[in-house]
This record gives sequence, C-alpha cells and structure tokens, in this order.
Amino acid sequence: MLIRSRYVNIGISGHVLATDDPSRTDVLPAEDSLWDQGEMTSSEPLYVASPTNVRTGAFARTCQATNLLGRHIRLMNDHVNGDSMCFTDALQLHRTLTAFTKLLPDEVGLATIQYSVPMALCYSALLHLYDPFCCADINRGANTVEETEMQSIAIEGVKSVAADVLQFSQVLRHSMTLNPAAASPLVGDALYMAATTFAWLTHETGSAEMAASYTYLKDSLQVLNGRWAVAGEYLKILEKTKDILYSNNPLL
Repeated sequence: MLIRSRYVNIGISGHVLATDDPSRTDVLPAEDSLWDQGEMTSSEPLYVASPTNVRTGAFARTCQATNLLGRHIRLMNDHVNGDSMCFTDALQLHRTLTAFTKLLPDEVGLATIQYSVPMALCYSALLHLYDPFCCADINRGANTVEETEMQSIAIEGVKSVAADVLQFSQVLRHSMTLNPAAASPLVGDALYMAATTFAWLTHETGSAEMAASYTYLKDSLQVLNGRWAVAGEYLKILEKTKDILYSNNPLL
C-alpha cells in the first residue's frame, strides 16, 4: 500500500498521500536470501534511516526507495509556490537520491528483476525532482544561491539520469524478454520520463543518437506492455506529446 500510494502520485502536486511516511525507527525487512543460503549474519535490526550501504534485500531496498520517493512528493506538495526552503530541501534530496542510485547498480547486476524496482523508483524520483527546477520560474526569479545551484544541478542531472535509465533499460529489457511475468509495472515511469527527456534533447539538438535512445526506450516500454497494460498508456502519452510538440521533427 505504501509503495502504490506513492507511485501513483509521481509527478502530481497537491494530492494528499493515502498513507503516512514510515518513522525513522521503523524496521526494514530482513535479508532473506542470506537465510536461504545458510549464511550467519548479525541479528541487529535495520531501520528506514539506516545507511544505504548496509547490505540488505531487494524488498528492503524498495522500502528505502519508496521512502525517498515519498519525500519528493511531500517536497513538491509543501513547496508548490517555490519558497526559499524549497531549494534547500531539494538539494538535500538530490544528494540522498544520488548516493542511493550509485549503490544500487551493483545489486541490479546480481539480480536484475529483484532490484529493478528500487532502481527505477530512484530514477523516477530524480527525474521528477529535476523537472520543475530546470526553469527558474519556480522561485519567481529571486535568484538565490540555492536556486541557482539547484537549477544547474537539475539541467545537467536530467540529462545524466536519462542516460543512466537508458543503460538500465538495456539490462532490464534482456531480463524482461527472458521472463516477462517477473517484470514489474513500477519500472514504467522511469522508462517514460527518460524517453520524454530524449525526445526533448532530440528536438533541441537534432541528434540522431538522442533519437535512437528515445526509440530504444519506447521499444522497452513496448516489451513491458506485453505484461503490463500501463506501459501502453505511457506509449500513448509519448505519441500524443510527439504529435503536439514535435510533429515536424523527422527524427521522432
């Protein structure tokens, strides 16, 4: 319920979340794979606020990613008018999410399907976090130090994370093709957001490479659509966006 209530609110401001955030002392699920392998481990409990470099299982990682996604949603709900604290909070969330996403790829490489959900949730949170801050209008032109820093991070970050999602999708697509039933619908938003970024970059730069990245992500959504209809809805939005914004662009 916690994961679903946050996922459906990605990119939407002003909707009250159906569930409260976990407290810092809530315990994360145990690493059950170690138990299955017969490995001896510490019985010390892991908390939501535990360092992300502590080894734990895929579901626990998903819980941590969901907590960060909830922080993003509350940030956008609380600071919809772009007050000065918005930028300070956004910078902190950017740092936390970035640190988490640097940790996860190694775990994704070991168990792609299991760890793909926390990876995708973090990518979604970052792309949605950066999107409004690419334009300085969110602070009505106050041009504070924090605003300028966050805008610079957002402009570069949206390109960097889209490239990361493209690389992630190549690994994920192989796994989805081999085992479509194991794919999660929760990866769809990250693929969609990265595709919209590459569509914009294609339109702005005229780069055939950017267009190829856009096409690859669309094809990845098509593979996911073989299991989850929500991916088809993302594809419809991409097509409508192309017709409205990029109808004259032959690369798209």
